[in-house]
Amino acid sequence: METVNVDYHQILSLNGDGITYVDEQGEKAFLSFADSKACWVDCAQRNWRGDPGSADWSASRCVCESISAADPMYYQFYGEHPLRVTFDAHRSWWRRMLAIPPATILPFRDLERRIEKAGWSVFHIA
Repeated sequence: METVNVDYHQILSLNGDGITYVDEQGEKAFLSFADSKACWVDCAQRNWRGDPGSADWSASRCVCESISAADPMYYQFYGEHPLRVTFDAHRSWWRRMLAIPPATILPFRDLERRIEKAGWSVFHIA
């Protein structure tokens, strides 16, 4: 399961069906949010440490995880070929948070708003 890495600016569109982007080879590609959700549910069920019947992950609308503490910050969408969307970062995480450079932070938050507006959710790691 090889991860596809793209920059935020390679996203062409995002809607309730999924995300269209330009892949590493310069080709237009699509990741289905329904497929991402199915992968999330499968992963959550396999890794759940509680009572096997105590959690119903099927109602989840999660399609990706966000790592704001990483350098660079990124969203990783679940799937057969996970999609990692990265954001320009020229400083370490703590310096970015102190300086709050809009060119990095605003697009990162904008992507989350777009995902939520499309009816899906994000799992925040850090």
